Amino acid sequence: MLIYTLELGGTAVGFGSIAVSGPWKEKPTVLEFYVMPELRTRAFDLFEVLLDISGARFMEIQSNDLLPAIMLHTYARDIASEKIVFHDKAATELPSHGATLRQVTSNEETRAHIEQQQGGAEWVLELDGNTIGQGGIMFHYNRPYADIYMEVTEPFRRRG
Repeated sequence: MLIYTLELGGTAVGFGSIAVSGPWKEKPTVLEFYVMPELRTRAFDLFEVLLDISGARFMEIQSNDLLPAIMLHTYARDIASEKIVFHDKAATELPSHGATLRQVTSNEETRAHIEQQQGGAEWVLELDGNTIGQGGIMFHYNRPYADIYMEVTEPFRRRG
């Protein structure tokens, strides 16, 4: 991973990270791009400099990160989505239809995972004594944020 400091007039105003090893060895890929909010009007200029200096011609982003998403849709072609990350702004009150959510990881373990920035908390979704789904939260980087994941078994999908 190569980390570039983005500067304007000799002052650091952001950064970009480029993956250059592992699966990206032959295709340098922009993974992160950040510009201080008060200087975002210069984001396109800074992004083009990052591309020129790094030689990156590919991008991988998290869909909920607004600035990289804008750069992706401005500069990229042949875009494919492996996963979509949502920003939680709405609460729902969907009926459970008899399903229950059971916490697998204790509160103490969860607090330790948050503090250590590794591991996570896990839950299972049960219906009539059978596990029909599972998921959790990973506290591995990027505090205070976490990654939420879930999977529902095929026969129980699309039921709200």
